[in-house]
Amino acid sequence: MQFETCTFFASLVAVVSLLAGPAAAQRSVPVDVVNGEANPVVVRSAFQPINASAQFSLSGSNINGGNQLLYTVPTDARLVVDSISVWSFTTTCAFYLKPSITLNAGGVNAEFRLDTPSRTYSSSGAYYTHQMTERIRLHADPGSSVYTNAIRTDGGCSTTIRVSLAGHLVPVE
Repeated sequence: MQFETCTFFASLVAVVSLLAGPAAAQRSVPVDVVNGEANPVVVRSAFQPINASAQFSLSGSNINGGNQLLYTVPTDARLVVDSISVWSFTTTCAFYLKPSITLNAGGVNAEFRLDTPSRTYSSSGAYYTHQMTERIRLHADPGSSVYTNAIRTDGGCSTTIRVSLAGHLVPVE
């Protein structure tokens, strides 16, 4: 029995030492990659996630919030917008929101109208809220600014609106 136990442990140590390999093989080492027509190398850059939001208020008869700065794109990257979220809190006014996002894509300044957010009346009967998240794919040029706006269908009471974007930056060369 003692011989079998010793043989088992000796075999186990041998297997573990083979799996471990030499210390030099266990660390990373720099390599030179040559990109050529014969052996093209595909390089994927790491995306940098971006979350940005703007919050603004509309009061009284003001139905147009005007363009609010949402995000300024760095000069060395392109912004890819993956989704937009809109939220508002108001009193008992029953208006609808018409949100939009304005950005510069391909050298052209363009406004994109988003879907009308759903409107919910609170269970206490005191106020309406609007909320939505829309999956979207928009691109903004390097060094440009992204703006948001929300127009409401009527005035009469104040509301606070928050528009958020989720996306990522792609480095440009």
